Amino acid sequence: MRMLSHTQESLWLFHELAGFDEPAYNESVAFDIRGPLDPEALRGAVHATVLRHDALRTTFLETPDGPRARVHESAPDRMTFADLRTTAPAEARVQADELLAEHHRHPFDLAVAPLLRTLLVALPGDLWLLALTAHHIVIDDWSIHLVLDEIGENYRALTANGRIPERPAVGAAFREFVAASRTADATADQAEKVERWRRSLAHCPELLGMPLDRPRPAVQTFRGDSLTVTVPRADVEPLLKECARECRSTAFPVFLAAYAVLLNRYTRQDGIAVGTTVLNRPGAEDLDEVGCYVNTLPLFVPVDPDDSFRTVLGSAQEAAERLLDDGDTPYPKVVEALGVERPRDHNPVFQTMLTLLGGRPALDLGPGRSPSTARSAARPPNST
Repeated sequence: MRMLSHTQESLWLFHELAGFDEPAYNESVAFDIRGPLDPEALRGAVHATVLRHDALRTTFLETPDGPRARVHESAPDRMTFADLRTTAPAEARVQADELLAEHHRHPFDLAVAPLLRTLLVALPGDLWLLALTAHHIVIDDWSIHLVLDEIGENYRALTANGRIPERPAVGAAFREFVAASRTADATADQAEKVERWRRSLAHCPELLGMPLDRPRPAVQTFRGDSLTVTVPRADVEPLLKECARECRSTAFPVFLAAYAVLLNRYTRQDGIAVGTTVLNRPGAEDLDEVGCYVNTLPLFVPVDPDDSFRTVLGSAQEAAERLLDDGDTPYPKVVEALGVERPRDHNPVFQTMLTLLGGRPALDLGPGRSPSTARSAARPPNST
């Protein structure tokens, strides 16, 4: 057994303390696929991916020395197949969406491998719904892309020649990453990084003062809804180009500054703490590894209503540069240094996030099937 990374330890603790049935850290992707599909080949492609990656065969348990991770030699297949091809199309879609919602919401037992499951639904008209859900403790956004790429490669190989491509098992890089991060805890360099974060966040408000339409519950439930807003590229590009030209700014600080200004208009607070994620993969070998590498850190942006946008952008640039210098500092260490309580009704230090992601996850199952780009798996479309 091995120690957990700082992020994994936080996720494990949250999982143990949570008292609700809709986990906040189930990571899901879903695909609508059109064309012929071999369910058993897909089952084999997913299972082969699980067996290759140590992270997907890892479970977590409490010991006298704290939480520990155990990698299992094998793990059972966890694909659910539902055949709705003889159901009326409209009713089949309703049932598929209900299955999808339950697939996403169902909690994981962190002591039982694998912490990844798959749902495949056959629909009338050569249509398919495929969903994968994993607990965040074993996967991050970068890893999801790796897993989907490998599933696609395995499926194409199985349907072409009946064999899975031979690849070495993967897991050593993540174990070394965890060991190195834990060793760094006792170093002076780590202490200096934590202190720089502490100073930068010393004036953060305890709570983002957004106006609410109801009292905040005593314990977070994560049962809110989601809303997608699409801003046309043509509305954003002129601002990005001008900021790049006049202020030598990349895109992230511009979005961070604009978001801080927006939140200031709602809250009237003179500074906004915004969380963001850091890839946190220090070596080239880590880029091919499935695991929960990601780190989360808060950025504080002071905002005065009389400031120009250039001034706020300057503060956002300073905050973003801190990520480049000290982005591997564990978030739990920062919270500890700030001496803030960990209330059950909100996240400590920040309660909103801004994250720049790459392209949406995609799955290539070969010719004869429409390109598959992920859609939301959190709840059925058009639900409220």
